[in-house]
Amino acid sequence: MTNQRLVRRYLTVEIEKLYDKATRLGEVAGRIFGGQRSERSRSQMTNLLNVANRSDAPARVISHVKDQAGRHNEWHQENFAADLLEVLEQDLRAAASRIADRLPSPPSEEEFYEIHLQLIREFIVHMKAEYEYSRTLAAASSRPAGANYATQRHGGNRR
Repeated sequence: MTNQRLVRRYLTVEIEKLYDKATRLGEVAGRIFGGQRSERSRSQMTNLLNVANRSDAPARVISHVKDQAGRHNEWHQENFAADLLEVLEQDLRAAASRIADRLPSPPSEEEFYEIHLQLIREFIVHMKAEYEYSRTLAAASSRPAGANYATQRHGGNRR
């Protein structure tokens, strides 16, 4: 089996180990960004995922998180930025090292960064999914009993 196929297999294993952290951070993001009605708040997670998907190095994603934390106080609520940075810089780097150690031939430095970046992307995908889910639950719980999206949007006169 090629290194690339092994990397994909091991990536899945490693990201599953960190799924609970992704879920927890997604829930935190849902509380600190989800309660705000502005699209700017919602775009925080979308932009993070976009940066991860377009980046060519883990450092760019990490720098983006630091930049957002410097610009927006919400990122510091419930230790969100610090916890996310710990995962990105330490947990996912350690997971990338475990993957590299299991490969039959050691990856180049560039390949190692790619493994780390793939882990970052997968982690953020799971975190964002939990964020969206948390927002939906929060919105549903704030609706009056018996209301649904259609009745709220159309003032209850939907036929």
